[in-house]
Order: sequence, then structure tokens, then C-alpha cells
Amino acid sequence: IATGSSPRKLEIPGIENVRYHTNETIFQETNLPKQMIIIGGGPIGIELGQAYQRLGAQVTVVHRGKQCLPKEDSDISKGLKEQLASEGMRIILESEPVKCVGTNKLVIRAKDGSQKTLPFDSLLVSIGRTLNINSLDLDKAGIKTENKKLVLNDYLQTTNKRVYAIGDVVGSYQFTHAAELHAGIILTNFFSPFKKKVNYDNLSWVTYTQPEVATFGLQEPTLKERNIDYKVLDYSFDEDDRAIVDGATYGRLKLFVSKNKLLGGTMLAENAGELIQELILANSVGLSIKTLFNKVYPYPTASRTNKRAIQLHFLNKLNPFSKKILKLFYH
Repeated sequence: IATGSSPRKLEIPGIENVRYHTNETIFQETNLPKQMIIIGGGPIGIELGQAYQRLGAQVTVVHRGKQCLPKEDSDISKGLKEQLASEGMRIILESEPVKCVGTNKLVIRAKDGSQKTLPFDSLLVSIGRTLNINSLDLDKAGIKTENKKLVLNDYLQTTNKRVYAIGDVVGSYQFTHAAELHAGIILTNFFSPFKKKVNYDNLSWVTYTQPEVATFGLQEPTLKERNIDYKVLDYSFDEDDRAIVDGATYGRLKLFVSKNKLLGGTMLAENAGELIQELILANSVGLSIKTLFNKVYPYPTASRTNKRAIQLHFLNKLNPFSKKILKLFYH
């Protein structure tokens, strides 16, 4: 089963009178709106919002959560929000749509119950995805569902052992490369006697804003849930020479480390999806962070931030006496 997903519909009073867009229809638009409202502050809403803001529209994002990009680290999300705001993009958090008035007004309600009316020329709905399984008559094949999702085992098998699922319809991570991961597991298990389970512990993804947000491996909520002991390496780019030259000192890198192994991390930076690739590799194959510490990076490449974060980690592990000796010789 590889039927994918579709944009979730917005169900509020008056929406039937509005011609609104989703990510599947927005590219058919031929006119640039003056006032654009986006409902939903996930990756699709934020990426398209910045694009339209830069094209000349005034974009307002309405998001019900405490932060945009809710699956990302809160510090990274906050940093991106500040960058988007500097371009004039408006992001209204902890608010939700209540109703549409006429064909060009949206009423939203804040957490405190207060309401306001926002006019718009274009409305984009980006509130999640619905799995495309309703028309498949799954019960006739003995395939069970639960909470509108397929019931799958760790090998991507449905309750009918001859039927597998792949891609968005699996209901986990809805990325093209997640479908590639699923395909690799299924093909391996078809031909190998050693069966492989699906595992997302090393998965990575990128939000293609400018700057980009790149994330990989296990994040703090999961680490806490699993009771894994870890340390956070939090590195700001404000004193990084390349970032200063590029005007990108807002960048930030957070790494989660245990016993000199990278458990996961996240980065806000120009081309973060490229800069983070070696960290993804280290996470995927279990390299010690000492490997990156010992690597000689050409100066002043942007990826030196990866090493710098790890350098500070080892520096902080020195005892006070060792630090005094180093200062004596190098200051």
C-alpha cells in the first residue's frame, strides 16, 4: 500500500464560501496576493509563507501551538521565528481559526479567548495530512486500522501478512526519504533471511527556509522518555568567523551526546542541511565525536562550527588546574 496522504481539510463555519489553497493547489495561483493568511505553522506553511513574503505579499501565519515547527527544538524554532519576523512575516501563536466571514475575512481566537478578524486576499490551509486509505476496502483484505491509521508491525506488514505499507500512508514521518527508508527495509526483507525492523532513531530532515533548519537522530523529548543520560552541546554562531563574514551570526547548533557518541542534534543556519551531513553520518554509524574533534577543517569553512561545538565540550571537561596550565602557556 503506497497511496500517500492528502491535505487535511479545514472544518470551520463559513469555509465553504472561501476558495482556499493547500500545498497541492497553491502552485496554480497566478496572482500575488497583498494579504495572505496561512493556517498552520508546520514546515509547509512556514516554507511557503517565507516564499510569498519575499515575493511581496504580507503573510500572516496562524498556529495553534506554542511554537512554529512544533517538532523542532524550541530554541531553534524561536531563532527561525525571529529571522522570519525580521523579514516582515507575522506569526501568531496559540491561536486558532473560528470562522470565515464572507469570502475574505478570518476570525481567530487566542488562548485567552479574545478574538480578532483578519482580512485576506489568499488563504492557505496547512494543518496536517490525512492518510489515503478510506477508499481501499481494507476490511475485505483482512487489513485492520486503528485511529484512522493502518495497524503495522515493525516490518511494515499489515495484519494481512502478504500486504505491506510504504511512504506517507505508514503514518509516521511523511518525507520522501522516509519512503526510501521503507522501501529499503521491505526489499531487504524480501531477499534476506535476516529480517530488519523499521527504525527512525537516525532519521534526519530539513526545513527549507532561509536559514534552514536541519535535524537528525534522537531529540530531547525522546531522550528523556527513554531515560537516556546525555549532555547538550549548545553552540551559538555569534563568534564564528565565517558566520560573521556571511552575516549569519544568528546560527545555532545543538548536539545531544552520550559517552562521546552523537545521539542527535539540530541546527539553524544557512545551508544547514548540507553542513549537518557529517554529523548525520557520525550519528548513523556510531562514530566517536573525537573523530570530528581530530579532523582538520580548512579555515574558514562554515562546517568548522561542527568541530567548534565539540571543542568547547572537551574544554569544559578540563579540571580547573588543567585550565590554569593552558592559560599560562597560551595567553
